[in-house]
Order: sequence, then structure tokens, then C-alpha cells
Amino acid sequence: MQLVLWSVLVFGILPPGAVIMEERPLPAALHKDRAIILWMTRAMDNPRSDGDGYTCPEFTRGSYRRGPTRISLVDTAAHRIINTITVSEGDFDLPYRIESGLVYPVPGTPKGSEGKPQLITLQDVDGDGVAAEFGLYDATSCSGLDTYVYAYLQARDRIVQYPFLIHEWNDPSSVRLTLVLLSASHCCVSV
Repeated sequence: MQLVLWSVLVFGILPPGAVIMEERPLPAALHKDRAIILWMTRAMDNPRSDGDGYTCPEFTRGSYRRGPTRISLVDTAAHRIINTITVSEGDFDLPYRIESGLVYPVPGTPKGSEGKPQLITLQDVDGDGVAAEFGLYDATSCSGLDTYVYAYLQARDRIVQYPFLIHEWNDPSSVRLTLVLLSASHCCVSV
């Protein structure tokens, strides 16, 4: 994974001032020279107060960065961006420290403790047997969960966004299991 970050920074393929929130090489079975980079421009830190209980919006934010957010598919051999998707038209909030056991996995952190979340968690969301999709979440209130699903399409060698519905959201820790895609074969929106 360090090779990806090194390539992105040394070859300057992201704009000046970009903050890399996470990088994830694709499994070699999908493509050995590809990585997904989740990044922001004009990122502003928003640390949460220690000791306070989490509010509904904090289930997806914890301590977070806010800014215009993009996802890029990078060719790690040629040191170039293949395509980039805008996560939302305005600013988006991504956690850099969050409680384990909520929406985002926090590897190596006991449930209820805070740590660095894994934002790009490749899963088989569309049921095709390939773990090439991941979700980003934003609980703007206690009554809704804005969710965005992104996928690597091997046949097109692109990152795309899938339209979908949340079937049910009763428990923040189960959100990864309740995504329902809408016509995944006609899904693709890419920039």
C-alpha cells in the first residue's frame, strides 16, 4: 500500500493540497496495477469532544474531515489516474477517528473504543461473487442514512457509483448487510 501513496505523491497526480483519506490496492485477481484513492480538497478537521456520547450524525462521522471528496482509480504502474468520481456536489464528511462497532469497521480496535476507520472495505454488494464494491455513509439525522455505493468494474476498468436503496436501517452496525441495488447493470455514473 505504501507504493500507491508514494506514486500519488511523487508523481503529483492529485491536485496540490489534496488530502488522501485512504488508499486501497485492488486484489490482484481483479487487477494487479490498480488502486482506489479516497481523497479530499480543502479538508477541514472537525474533532469531536472526548467523553460525550455519540449523536446520530456521529455514528458515521466521529472526528471527521469535511471537504469536496473524490474517489480515483489509479494505474499504479503508469502513475496516472484512470478516472475520478465526485462523492457529492458539496462538502462531504469522512471520519479519521471513530468508535468501533458502528458503521465503518475499525480494525484492531475493541468495540466501543475509537480508532482509525477503514473507509474502503471491498465487499460483494451486488451479488456477482466479486468483492469490488464499498459504501460511504452519512447519518444527517436519526431518521435517515445517506449512503453511496461505489464499485470497480473490471470489464470497463473504471470506478463507478451505483444507485440503490437502503432496505432497512435499524442498527448502525448492520448497515453493510442491508444494501439493495437498483438495476446494477444500468448503474454507471462516472466522471
